Amino acid sequence: MQTTRFVVAPISDFPSGTRKIVTVNGHEIGVFNVEGTLYAIFNYCPHRAGPLCAGRTRPLVISSGVYQREYAREGQILKCPWHQ
Repeated sequence: MQTTRFVVAPISDFPSGTRKIVTVNGHEIGVFNVEGTLYAIFNYCPHRAGPLCAGRTRPLVISSGVYQREYAREGQILKCPWHQ
């Protein structure tokens, strides 16, 4: 698989914990800095084409049993603003 890279902004535009929505070849892309690592994702919810990258980032909710709830990966799970 070939990877194509695009320069969308200076790295200083992406402090840790931030996001920026950019346009690349006519497509909106959300670029996220998660603990110093950059991630990019289409700004498109496959459910109903909502603006996915405008959603909240939340922790991953995990359960080891009934009525038990724990959180992991704080700020790493993206939720569509239309559907949560």
